[in-house]
Amino acid sequence: MTPWLQLANVVAASIMAGGLVVVLVVVVPAFDTLPAQLSIRLHVGIDHYIERLLPPVTVVATLIAIAVLAVHDDLSTSVVALTAVGIAGGIVVAVVSHFVNRPMNGRIRAFPAGEAPPEYAEIRARWDHFHRIRTAAGVVSLACFVAALVVR
Repeated sequence: MTPWLQLANVVAASIMAGGLVVVLVVVVPAFDTLPAQLSIRLHVGIDHYIERLLPPVTVVATLIAIAVLAVHDDLSTSVVALTAVGIAGGIVVAVVSHFVNRPMNGRIRAFPAGEAPPEYAEIRARWDHFHRIRTAAGVVSLACFVAALVVR
């Protein structure tokens, strides 16, 4: 049963990492090409849809990986280590998303209509920085889960 759990884990982690990468290489550069007020509107509009997908799939990927470790005691040390690092990456994605980027999304949503407030540039720079961190963690997580499946 473990290979099927691991495969499900890789699928969920692929959606997580893929979503983060798309935001990093497509959405963030699009934000940067727009006037600040339009960038804010786009950020708010896109965030609504991303919030419905990425947090749950990140939790699912992490929980499936934990289940892989919990239900089988015959896994090699390398599979256990790779899966554990993948879990840690998923936890980093979840923690950074929930405690850093999500509150900044809330601040951006609360901006009044009209001109972009002066603090928008600083918030966006911080948001971008932490998004790069969570994207790296998500990609490492996925790579570890794939490696654990292949090593098995």
